[in-house]
Parts: sequence; C-alpha cells; structure tokens
Amino acid sequence: MTFLSRKSWTSSAKSAETVVVEDGSSPTSYGIKALHAPEEAVADVIFVHGLKGDPERTWTVPGSEKSWLESLLPSELPDCRILTYGYDSNPISALGVVSSNTIGNHAKNFLHRLSSYRAQSNSTDRPIILAAHSMGGLMCEDALLASQNSPESHLRAILECTYGILFLGTPHSGSGLATSAERLAKLIGLIKDTNPRILGVLRRDSEVLSRIQDDFHTMLRSRTFDGYPPISISCCYEELPLQGIGEVVPKTSAILHGYPAIGIRANHRDMVRFSSPDELGFLSITGELKRWVDGLRTSDGTLRRGLSRVNSLPLKELLMAEPTDQSSGITIWGNVVKSNVVNGSQTVNGDMYFGD
Repeated sequence: MTFLSRKSWTSSAKSAETVVVEDGSSPTSYGIKALHAPEEAVADVIFVHGLKGDPERTWTVPGSEKSWLESLLPSELPDCRILTYGYDSNPISALGVVSSNTIGNHAKNFLHRLSSYRAQSNSTDRPIILAAHSMGGLMCEDALLASQNSPESHLRAILECTYGILFLGTPHSGSGLATSAERLAKLIGLIKDTNPRILGVLRRDSEVLSRIQDDFHTMLRSRTFDGYPPISISCCYEELPLQGIGEVVPKTSAILHGYPAIGIRANHRDMVRFSSPDELGFLSITGELKRWVDGLRTSDGTLRRGLSRVNSLPLKELLMAEPTDQSSGITIWGNVVKSNVVNGSQTVNGDMYFGD
C-alpha cells in the first residue's frame, strides 16, 4: 500500500490531502504461486490478499526484497507447502478499466484454480489451511460454500480437505472500506471507473455479505454432521488506525463469536507485514499455523493423509449403525448427546476418542 498526496495528480492543488492507494496486482501475478514446496508436505498453507492487494506486496514490508512468507515462514513451517493466490481485486482504477467480477466470481475462480493446481501436483488429498487478509477472507468463505454446493467431486474435495482458516482483518459484518474507497474515487479526478459490486459487499447492510456469513456458519455446523472433523478457525484483528483513514475493520467485525480472537498491534495494512521473527504479530500468526500443523500428526508422529470421513460414513449414519467389532479404534468428531443411544453390545479393540 502506497501513500500518495493529491499533489501527485494535480499541481494546482493548494494543499496536499493524504489518501491511501494500494498498488493492485498485475495479471502476471494472478493465480497460485509456490514459495516453499517440500516433497512430502504436511499441508498446503495458502495466503490470499484482500481489496486492492497483491500476492507479494500485501505481505512485504516496504523496502524489503522478499515477503515474510518467503523469507521467514519456511523455517517455521518446513513441512508445509506455502502458496500465495493473486487475483484482480481492484475496485477502482486511475487508468480506466477495472474488473467487473463479483465476490462470487472471484471465489469460484479460486476454487477451480486451487483444485487444478493440486491435481497437477498429485496432492488432492493434502489438508488445506487458508490464511486470508481483509476481503480475501470473504472470498475464501464463498469459495468453500461453492465447493460444498458443487456436483463435481474434485471441487467438493477442497472443502473436505480444509483443516483451518486464519482470518486476518476480515470484515465479517462490514467495514469502513467501502466508504473509504468511494471517497477516494471521488477525490481523485483521474479515477474513471469503480466496481460497485465489490464495494457494496463491504457495507454493513450488504445482503451479499449477510448471505455469505449465514451460509458459511450453516456449513460449519453441518460439516461435523456429515462426518468430517470441524474446521479450526482463528481471527486476528487490527489494534491501530490507518493514517488518513482510521480504523478499517473494527474488532467487532473482524472476529467470529465462539472462535479465538487475536489482536495484532498494527494497522490494517501492517498487520500482515513483518521483517523479523521476533515481532508479536508474526509470533501470533505462526503460532496458530504451527498449532494446526501439529494437529495433523498422529500420536506416533506420522502424518495424516487427507481428512476423510469417519469410517467413510457421515456421523449421523455412524451413530445409527449396528454394533460392529473394530480392530483399529473408533474416532467420533463432534458431540455425543443423550439421544445418541446404541442398543445392544459393542466391542471395541483399541482406543475410542470423542470430541476434538
């Protein structure tokens, strides 16, 4: 994100008004790029930028040659494939033409490209961890919803393999971004076009935003009932205002009730930019990612391959099934309540686990 004054566009201005313009990604940076790719990866950790972001600059401290995803993260997650995803997230343009894509279009493109990338690298059963900044979090939510509703098994596999989501300043209930971007478009005379579809989603009263949130939470609840382990979720929120703009995504919008909320002492832009492994924000983010990756290992230290259903049956079918002998134990993800009654005897040879 670059700070520019109004004098940058007109020499007749009597005073400089500081506004925020983020350099959007170019077409050459669109799609998925691997920054670290060990042969036997535990998981795919995918970083998705937000509104007017970039798959490199969003994660890079100005003046640095590399982003922290490339320079710092591989030593923290040596067994993970670290990926970035770039897309055209520009709602405004000084050159005239902007993408007319909606959040839904971006989400479906991401879903298809990620599925194809994993197929080409023979990693379709590898667990997925998503780390998304700002609007990128909304796009990831919608992509998982598209995965759930797809009749194609290779697209449904993306949701089935999703193990964790780290939201970084994501406006789950709207933010001031829409107002800020519209104000910027009016302020700069060279702006010729905007994408109101994307800006509109960021308003607090957005029907699209409400739909994404309602469907996403319904999906999370139904996932366990369908026999898959729950998705781990953590939310990070900014603690400092952005110069010239103020608080971009308030804590009340950035968190999801019932999930961990982590404050990062930085503004909306700098909360995802680090130059040292000692920075508290870096430690918070990598701490969550490392905890989830550790959860992908079994008790003997080996790696799980995929996140398959329990005994290949949905939980509701498993709980209603006739008693059977088990030679390798039973794992039940989710709650076991009084109504789940097993009639008759059941023999279990091995361990039985309930819950997370």
